[in-house]
Amino acid sequence: MKRLLVALLAVVMAVLLVCASGCNNTESGISGGRSGSADTGNGNKRSSTATRMVTTGRHYALVLKSDGTVWAWGSNSYGQLGDNTTTERGIPAQVENLSGIISIACGDHHCLALDGNGKVWAWGGNDYGEIGDGTDMQRQTPVQVQNLSGVVTISAGGFHSLVVKRDGTVWAWGRNDYGQLGNGSNANNREPVKVQDLDGVVAVAGGSMHSLALKKDGTVWAWGENDWGQLGDNDAGSYENDATINKNVPVRVQNLSDVISISSGACHVFAQKSDGTVWGWGRNINDQIDDNESNIYRVPVPVQDLNGVSAVAGGDSHSLAIKSDGTVSAWGWHIYGQLGDDQVQTINDVLAVSGGYDFSIVLCNDGSVWAWGANEHRQLSDAVANIDIIDDWSQVQTQHIQTTPVRVLGPDGEGFFNVN
Repeated sequence: MKRLLVALLAVVMAVLLVCASGCNNTESGISGGRSGSADTGNGNKRSSTATRMVTTGRHYALVLKSDGTVWAWGSNSYGQLGDNTTTERGIPAQVENLSGIISIACGDHHCLALDGNGKVWAWGGNDYGEIGDGTDMQRQTPVQVQNLSGVVTISAGGFHSLVVKRDGTVWAWGRNDYGQLGNGSNANNREPVKVQDLDGVVAVAGGSMHSLALKKDGTVWAWGENDWGQLGDNDAGSYENDATINKNVPVRVQNLSDVISISSGACHVFAQKSDGTVWGWGRNINDQIDDNESNIYRVPVPVQDLNGVSAVAGGDSHSLAIKSDGTVSAWGWHIYGQLGDDQVQTINDVLAVSGGYDFSIVLCNDGSVWAWGANEHRQLSDAVANIDIIDDWSQVQTQHIQTTPVRVLGPDGEGFFNVN
């Protein structure tokens, strides 16, 4: 019954949720690079070679190829495609001036790349200093983040950036009005600042306005916005006392241990434990955690039927997982077709998944990339017949949705893109 009500009221809820909270702002919604995993027995180690990756921003996608180059397509109004333009693209283009990259991450409108020397590069939107170059200037090509070296892990929140250094400390920069930088302040920072009272960290994940860290001991710590319980500390405040429920220094997520990986959607969070179980907390209005009656989980709860999955990812209000047989499972908000249709189950040998605001994307071991959901900014690539952008919401709803997965086209618009 709840799923039916959500489907009927999804548009109404989307409007009602536009208020002061970061998670209640329609500009707050992606998860692409917001995940982290680690072998908690070995501590921080940075690979010197590229790991094939796919990640998503609000309406765009970013892919890391095995040769260490980065490619992007979709919305580009902030220069987030890194091609020295602000022109929307429906076929992948190589991000300029980048090589030897080993990891990538996306925020709403900005991107991060980590090279094999431990340096971080950033481009795209920079209104809050999320590029980390000491300015608030939009960057259409990558620039190096200032005063930062020895980085082993990166992640991007909605409008902030997170990294783990080789010494296990966490550094952050960008938007900070909810305390998402974790430095005991609520002032934005245009250069990296150290997260307080946190060491031994092996992975980080950024949500819309919150941040998470996984420590070597298997515990998870969180800071930033907490209106929807995304810090997992069981603080049941209300919108009237944000200052008390939001945290600008890390707090430990309750009732959770032996964690091996973390990931975050806009306002919901997942943790995978060493026993193969998956736990979730935060916003659940669209069943993006589970289909129980609760709209908010302020402490972690076990997610049913997800034991043994190899990866979990959160979009704005939907979620994705790679199952043990190499296929994909999707649940949550579906108004844009981001859960796909039955054809999603025919994609197999999946290596990575990512959820944007209104679309989903997967990378297979054969190097192919598949996408489905909304396509109003060509984020599914021009494999979908493109039409002019139109302002009428009802037309966008019906004409820009692709529920059947499409394979992303190659750079010349001919053939198909391959990351191998």
